[in-house]
Amino acid sequence: EECIPTTWDIFYEKNGWMLIFWNFAGVPFVYCFQSVYLAKVAGPIEHSTYYTIALYCVLVCAYYVWDTANSQKNHFRMQHQGTYIARPYAFPQLPWQTLKSPQYIKTERGSLLLISGWWQFARKIHYTMDLTMSLCWGLICGFGSWVP
Repeated sequence: EECIPTTWDIFYEKNGWMLIFWNFAGVPFVYCFQSVYLAKVAGPIEHSTYYTIALYCVLVCAYYVWDTANSQKNHFRMQHQGTYIARPYAFPQLPWQTLKSPQYIKTERGSLLLISGWWQFARKIHYTMDLTMSLCWGLICGFGSWVP
């Protein structure tokens, strides 16, 4: 992914050792809770078609906002550092990833806060969408247990 080099894990944390550790130790065990629960405990779960479609739509919309918000933030940083290069071949390419003439405010510490794009609506909108996607993954598992 093109925005990984500007993340905290890579930029400040010694070449991303925490990120690497999490990818090997956490991801295989934590990101599969819902699948393991459905396969081993719950079995097939029947939801109404409307419920499934609604969760799917919320999940896709949350993913779109999450991805484009992260891209807007990272492209904004790269633009101000003079390192932004348009990469049309990078994955994923979604509309509204790069803001033209982004608006920002300067904090007392001198850092810049993006106040256009998705960032005009919330300060941590990418975290909100991350939680929304997690909620969708849990809700599709039903209400038979608190685990998923």
